[in-house]
Amino acid sequence: MKKKVLIISAGLLVLILLAVVLLPRVFIDGDTAAGWIQDGLGEPFRAEMGDISIQPLRRSVVLSNVVITHADGDTLFTAEKIAARGIGIFAAVQQNIHMNRLQVSGFALHEALFELETDQSGNDDEQDLPDVRINRFSLDEGEIAISFQDGQTSRITGIFVESTVNTRPDECSDCSPDAYFSNVSVAVGFVRIPFFGNRNHFTVESLRFNEREQSLSIAKMGHTSPLSEQDFFRSLTYRSDYIIAGLEDLDIREIDIQKLRTGSGLSAEYMSLGNLDVHVTMDLRYEKDPDTEASTMPMRAFRDLEQDFSVRRMNVDHADIRYSEYAPDGVRTGTIWFASTTAVITDIDNRSEEPAIIRAESMLEDAGKIQVEIRMSADDEGTLTEIDGELGEFDVTLLNRILLDLEGIRIKNGKTHHVDFSFAMNDITADGNFRARYEGLEMEVVDKDDYGQGFFNTLESFVLNEAAVRKNSEENGEEYREGTIDQDRVPEDSFFKYIWVSLRSGIIDVIVRL
Repeated sequence: MKKKVLIISAGLLVLILLAVVLLPRVFIDGDTAAGWIQDGLGEPFRAEMGDISIQPLRRSVVLSNVVITHADGDTLFTAEKIAARGIGIFAAVQQNIHMNRLQVSGFALHEALFELETDQSGNDDEQDLPDVRINRFSLDEGEIAISFQDGQTSRITGIFVESTVNTRPDECSDCSPDAYFSNVSVAVGFVRIPFFGNRNHFTVESLRFNEREQSLSIAKMGHTSPLSEQDFFRSLTYRSDYIIAGLEDLDIREIDIQKLRTGSGLSAEYMSLGNLDVHVTMDLRYEKDPDTEASTMPMRAFRDLEQDFSVRRMNVDHADIRYSEYAPDGVRTGTIWFASTTAVITDIDNRSEEPAIIRAESMLEDAGKIQVEIRMSADDEGTLTEIDGELGEFDVTLLNRILLDLEGIRIKNGKTHHVDFSFAMNDITADGNFRARYEGLEMEVVDKDDYGQGFFNTLESFVLNEAAVRKNSEENGEEYREGTIDQDRVPEDSFFKYIWVSLRSGIIDVIVRL
């Protein structure tokens, strides 16, 4: 259908160009030109036009206030001005389109235009576009609306496009024969896409793409919700993640333009993320959806993308990452925070079985420096994530931000001097080792609702500190205590949760006496 619309549009333009060349003395008003468009589009479209200006000596045509509607009343396309300048007379006589510039200004397009059937007969595959050569094609200050099956509409506003158009590109044998765009420059002011029943919004601000420079930049991206955290969870009958994320200054360089042009995917040498803020919240007070498959590991989802995606090197200049969770009997979220994170990620490729490698530094709870190397890969058999890391001096009472509400445990005292860990996670289980050098560990059991201590909590705390927990790693003359990471994956758990519970299994094995 999209090709049919292109064919109809090109045919109408040829018709108007021929009028310029062959009928310069015949009066042509807006109603006449709108009638031509009406006849060309056929049912169920309606066309209106304010005025048409024809200047034969300058080889130009300017259409103003063009409106195309559907019989059901929907407005599908409007444009304040469509100007064709420097028209090739000989090409127009041959019913082809050659011109120096085609400019569409102040336009609004609804994507439903491409889905509606017309009374035009014939098979798209049997129709060819005329020879189109436009030295400078521009869209100025436009808007595109896209409707979804759930009734939501996304909008792309502030659109500016500059390009050269040619339907017979001898220099691009692999390109689509329908249209060939070169020297493309795109600017988009704002994009808003609602999804998940309008519970989430995806936004983009100030997008810039330049084909000559092989670059793409975005000032801001966001994953937000018009609902508060509590309203979001109340709107569901099953478990889901509440994600608030923002990204500033995305920059992609040395893009493979040929691959992008042929629609096979995105490939680039370099990508940078200036500032990233992500907060993921899971509410375990809700049951998982029985009709939904288990959550997919990130590399599996990445590998299953229909389009190729590869970046040789990605830099993350600054990121704050939080994971929060409501326990099944919880009243507040427990949160773990990785602040001021920097990272370098290399060899990202969803068609390769070689691992993508992440080397990152972060401040655990904005206090303890943690360094990690993560290797993530996937093949037809499954996924593998290997994590090696170390943590320097750290006041472990800061972990109360997650332990109080998830485990009902408060750390009263404790300090680590050094921690290191190494483990591997696949789709089923995680295993590895955890070592720690620490001192002065003291904990107590509390109620999750008010953090209070009753008689039984006090008794449990006494047993915990005096019999169950090693207060110091050097109790047996060892500088480090060594433990084992051994954790089966709960299929519906998120990737962040899987990492946390795996590390927790190693921590428990280190500090527990048994």
